Amino acid sequence: MDNSIQQNKVSNLKVWWLSIVFTIPVILFYLSHFLVSTKTPDLLATGFIHYDMPYYVSNALEYKETADFHFCHSLPFSDNYKNEQIYFHPQIFVMGMILRYFPINPLFLYLLLGFIFSVLTIRICLLLLLKYVFVPSSIFTLISLLFIWGGGILFLLGFGLSFMHGMDLSASLNHSFFLDPFDGWWFLNLGRNFIFPMEAYYHFLFFLTVYFICCKNIYKAILVTILLAISHPFTGIALLIIFLGWIFLEKIFFKK
Repeated sequence: MDNSIQQNKVSNLKVWWLSIVFTIPVILFYLSHFLVSTKTPDLLATGFIHYDMPYYVSNALEYKETADFHFCHSLPFSDNYKNEQIYFHPQIFVMGMILRYFPINPLFLYLLLGFIFSVLTIRICLLLLLKYVFVPSSIFTLISLLFIWGGGILFLLGFGLSFMHGMDLSASLNHSFFLDPFDGWWFLNLGRNFIFPMEAYYHFLFFLTVYFICCKNIYKAILVTILLAISHPFTGIALLIIFLGWIFLEKIFFKK
C-alpha cells in the first residue's frame, strides 16, 4: 500500500486529536506537582521543576521590566545591574513581548507555550510516521502511542535486566527506565522531553526540519535550522552536523 492511500485512511483531524491526547501525561505531571501543596502544607509547588525554567522566565521578564524597549536582553543572574544587552533568542523575545504588553502570569505563559509546542511536535512526528512507515490504520493509534511515549530498546533492556536480576513483573516494570541517566531526567524517551516547555520548542524545530528535508523543501529546512541555531546553539549545531552529514552521504554515495 502506498503512502498516499495510507494517509487517506488516517484523517488529518485524527492526527490533531492524537497530538492533543498524547500531551495528557505532561498535563497530569504538572497537576500532580501542584497538588502537592494541597496535600503537604509545608511544601509550595512553584511550577519550576528544574533550574533552567526560572532562568528562561527571568530572561523573558527582562523585556517587561526594562524601561526602554530592546531586542536583546542581558544576563539576568549577574550581580551587575548594568550588563550589556547582547543576548537574543526568538522564543524568549516572543515571551517577553507577551509579558510586556499583556497581563498574564509568566509561569502560565511558559507552560502554555510548552503545551502548544508539544502538540505541534507530536503532530509532525505522526506525519513522519504516516509518510515513511507502513502502519495499518487499525493500529495507528497504538503505534503512535508507542512512538511518542514508548521507551523502545531503552525500556526493553531496562525491563529485561531488572527481571533477570530477580525482580517480579511489577518491580521490573517500575524499574524499566533505570538505564536512563540522572534517574530518568535525561529524557531518552521522546515524550518525556515535553515536560520541559523549551525542550518541546526545540524538538518542534528539529522534527520540522527533518520533515521539510524528507519533503524535499530544502530552503524551508535551512530557514528552520537557522531559527533553531539562534534559539539554542547546542541543538542547532547538532542539527547542522546531522543535516550536513546527510548531504555528504547523498553527494558521495547516492550521487544525488
